[in-house]
Amino acid sequence: MAAFLMVSCEGKSGTEQPSLEVSPEAMTFEAGSGTQQAAVTAQGVEWTHEVAAEAAEWLSAERSDDKTLTVTVAENPAPEQRSGRITVSAEGSGVAPCVITVTQQAADVAYGLTLEPAILEFAGEGAPAQTVTVVTQGGLTWTAEPEEAIAGWVTLAVEGDKITVTAADNPETAPRSGNIVVTPSVESVGQKAIRVVQTGKEVIPELSATPTELTFPCGDVTSEYTEPQTIQVTAVGTTWHLMWSIDNAGEWTDVMPNDTRDEIMLRLKRNGTAEPRTASLFIVPDNDELGLQTVEVKVTQEAAPEYRSNLTENVELKVTQLVSLIRPGQGSGIEGEGSYWTLTILGPDAEYNGGMGGGTGDRLYIHMASTLIEPNDDGVYELPEGTYTVATAEKEDKVAPGELIYPFNLNASAMFPTGTTYTRLENGTYTVNAPLVSGTMTVSRSGDTYTLQFDFKDDQGYTVTGTYEGPLNAQRA
Repeated sequence: MAAFLMVSCEGKSGTEQPSLEVSPEAMTFEAGSGTQQAAVTAQGVEWTHEVAAEAAEWLSAERSDDKTLTVTVAENPAPEQRSGRITVSAEGSGVAPCVITVTQQAADVAYGLTLEPAILEFAGEGAPAQTVTVVTQGGLTWTAEPEEAIAGWVTLAVEGDKITVTAADNPETAPRSGNIVVTPSVESVGQKAIRVVQTGKEVIPELSATPTELTFPCGDVTSEYTEPQTIQVTAVGTTWHLMWSIDNAGEWTDVMPNDTRDEIMLRLKRNGTAEPRTASLFIVPDNDELGLQTVEVKVTQEAAPEYRSNLTENVELKVTQLVSLIRPGQGSGIEGEGSYWTLTILGPDAEYNGGMGGGTGDRLYIHMASTLIEPNDDGVYELPEGTYTVATAEKEDKVAPGELIYPFNLNASAMFPTGTTYTRLENGTYTVNAPLVSGTMTVSRSGDTYTLQFDFKDDQGYTVTGTYEGPLNAQRA
């Protein structure tokens, strides 16, 4: 039987066998460069050595003689300890190789990271980019990132040891600020911050308004105020207040409440006088130091026109009597075939008096045209149902069937009006003469009972309304 003897680098006792030993099997070096020697004891073998590839840049070994291996390390500049291996092998002998483990201590490194500059100040608009230099010691690397609060308006570009910082325009007048955080690769060094400060948007004070002239109509009698008009105000860097040029302007002007300081809503009370009225509304800056000028808005309200009507209020007729006359044949003023009607509607205590009027009360005079009417079998003339409308002024005394004559004669008296007219009597004397320039009369009938509904306006806008119910009893004129 054959016997096999296992031999290692530690050697065996007994019969002399091939062996290989190294001493020491571990070496420790300081961070600086240095040399140490290992003793190699080889029994009946030749030996070689090899440095591990991953340590070859800083670790080397040289065979000085058959019994000595000189190990050399280069200086370790890094802050981390490093290690490598040297393998000593017996050539073709079956003897196990020996390994020398080499450890080199870390360098005593002084870390450092500074920012130059550490504060950046940007103008609010059109600011150029700025550069920060990151100075490091001890081989540090680093990253840079803006805080979330400023990430929307600060951008970074990193190249080498430079951080180029750009700030977008500030849309607000208030300044803003935040940090760019620089984080080193060694945690113990601690993060550093670049402070970024940006001024607010530059404000050029301004106070202006448009329009600077307003013209209002005299106003309608049906409303206390005119329709409002708006003044747009541009105020930058200042507040303002209002003043009138005349003390009594507040009696006929009204600055309406408004939730915004960007506009003024102005309305005027109705001007019932024959004279126009004017005032200036001043928009006055509150801060005199800004040097802003007061803005003047000229306000004019037209005079009331010369109305033909002298009504001073709306009228609701209380009708107690109706006198109706018809001229059945075609009149010269009717457009097409038709019949003329004259209706005189009287209130309590007012008298017909042959058409001239008398007593005290209201009188409504209507001159109108219907379709051509012939009497029925009983010899009665019937007013067709429908809505009759006051004709336009351009027609003067001409009307079409279904229209009421416009009060065209400017010189007509209250006693003998032309066209649709409301008058009022006081003890036989006419005190109100109101030509009615627009409106309608609606006619309906049930048997011999008529219902006439009036809704008219004079040239001021006052209304004359009322209802008559009863017979028509039309007489041929």
